[in-house]
Amino acid sequence: MRITIYSNDNCPNCDIAKQLATQHGYSPQVVKLGVDITRDTFFKRFNHAKTVPQVEIDGHHIGGLPALQSHMADCSINLNTDF
Repeated sequence: MRITIYSNDNCPNCDIAKQLATQHGYSPQVVKLGVDITRDTFFKRFNHAKTVPQVEIDGHHIGGLPALQSHMADCSINLNTDF
């Protein structure tokens, strides 16, 4: 699974998102606004986004930090389920 986190400096939720991905064994690609991507490009790509972080998993936009937290919780449940 490839995780991309669109982030900004001095963003506590961005730091939490990066830490969460890392704790689950992923090395997220971090894309910084104003450095790696322009604000215009960011808002064209995520036209409904009002905050950072914005997260993509395998190239699909899932949302912000709450969506990542939910996704990681679902992954943990699935990994711990006996079939």
